[in-house]
Order: sequence, then C-alpha cells, then structure tokens
Amino acid sequence: MSESNGGGQIAEELRTLVSEAEALLRSTANAGGAEFQDRAQATLQELRARLNALEETVRSLVAALLEALHTRLELAGVEVEIHLRALLRSLIWTLGAVACAMLGLAFAMLSVIAAFWSTHRMLALLGGTLVFIVLAALFGYLAARALRTHPDVLEGSLAQLAEDERRARGGP
Repeated sequence: MSESNGGGQIAEELRTLVSEAEALLRSTANAGGAEFQDRAQATLQELRARLNALEETVRSLVAALLEALHTRLELAGVEVEIHLRALLRSLIWTLGAVACAMLGLAFAMLSVIAAFWSTHRMLALLGGTLVFIVLAALFGYLAARALRTHPDVLEGSLAQLAEDERRARGGP
C-alpha cells in the first residue's frame, strides 16, 4: 500500500509540474514568438502524455498487486481448509480406534479377572490397571509426536509469497 501511495504522490507532483508549466507558458506567451509557443505547447502535450502513461502504469501495478494478494489469500484459505479437514478426519479415526481398543481391552481384562477370581484376583486387577496406564502413556506420546511432525498450516502460501518477493526484487 505504501508503494501505491508513493505512486500517487509522484503522479500528483507531476500534475503540479504540468500546471506550473502551463502557467509559465501563459506568462511567457507574449515574450516569445510563435515558434517558442509551439515548442512549449509540444513539450506540454508530451508532459501530459507521460503523466497519463505514468498514472496508467501506477494503476495497473496497484491492480496487479491487489490481484496477487487476492490469489494468495485464496490459496491460504484453501490450505487452512485442507489442514482442518485432515485434522478432523485424523481425530475422528483416532477416537474411533482408541474407543474400540479400550473396549476390547476392558473386555479382555474382565475375562482375565474372571479367570483368576478365585486365586489371584488382586494380581489380575493390578495387571489390568498397569496395561491401561501404559496404553494411556503410549497414546499420549504418539499424539504429541504427531502434532510435532505435521507441516506448517500456511507453508505453501509462505513459499509462494517468498517466490513473489524474489521475483519482485529481480532475483533469479
């Protein structure tokens, strides 16, 4: 945005310059001959043409900048949506797997406790508790590792913006 303001300031300064040149031409109209006035008019027309060309260039640059920004924001939005859907899908499948595994282990523990009820019921209960504690620690470790190793949410957008910046600076 600051560059568009700088472009607007340049265009305004050029307009002021053209206005001052017109005022100078009018004030010196009587001092010079027809040849001088013709040359001054031609120069004035050339300045106006350059000013219009510069204004169009600035407008096209601002339009291109806004279009690029719009495209990058759309890309960022798509990336965020993809990551959210992948995260939701992973959470649903993980919760389902954990629930089924816990139910299976619970029924297995009940079977072991029922089998050892008359001889080693306390050992069976403590063994079942230990199995669930180890599984909880394992699932916690796997969840933390999965969260650490996922790619950044806007990695593609940031790479594209870096590429745009490199191109804008004229780099290879």
